[in-house]
Amino acid sequence: LAWWPEEFADSMDDLTAISFDVDGKSAEDILLARWSGTRTEDNKVNLQFGHIMSSFDVHLIFNQPYSDVTDISVMAEVCDNAQINILSQTVEFTLGETSDNVTLAEKAEPAAGMHWSGNALVIPQESTDCKVTIAFEFEGEQINLEYVHPVINFVSGKRSTLTLTIERDEKEDEYAITGSAPDSDDSEFGLSDPRGLNW
Repeated sequence: LAWWPEEFADSMDDLTAISFDVDGKSAEDILLARWSGTRTEDNKVNLQFGHIMSSFDVHLIFNQPYSDVTDISVMAEVCDNAQINILSQTVEFTLGETSDNVTLAEKAEPAAGMHWSGNALVIPQESTDCKVTIAFEFEGEQINLEYVHPVINFVSGKRSTLTLTIERDEKEDEYAITGSAPDSDDSEFGLSDPRGLNW
């Protein structure tokens, strides 16, 4: 059994109950590898690492009149602490009782057809009434909007993607956010070398 980063746990720790608290930040990318068998004559072990955190992607589409907005930021409210058992065959997460806003990091280039794309790593969990806060500036006005999605299932080693469309109902003089059903990538992120990580 091996993990990265090294400081995630100490070999003398209780590996069935590792305390993990991201304190309102995007979680660290934690990799885990398991190996069993007979070592080769050169004593080398081939470790294949996989992600245990979940990746949350949010894409924004701004319809008229909001096609030209600036200073966009997005936060998601999720549980930010857990006890992690890495000795079980499937990594187990026992969630804590507190939640916090995690700020998504803006991607250098938004996905095709989107105005903004961002990402955060989160502790795997089923988030009920997941609140996403969107802030942006339009024509000198700071605008803060909230969107609540009924359920988002953040799965270990997989990506959940939420696309939100922001528009204004001029007749009602109010903002509206439409969310797609979260797209969960059922494929594993694949095996990784901890020296060159890329979600």
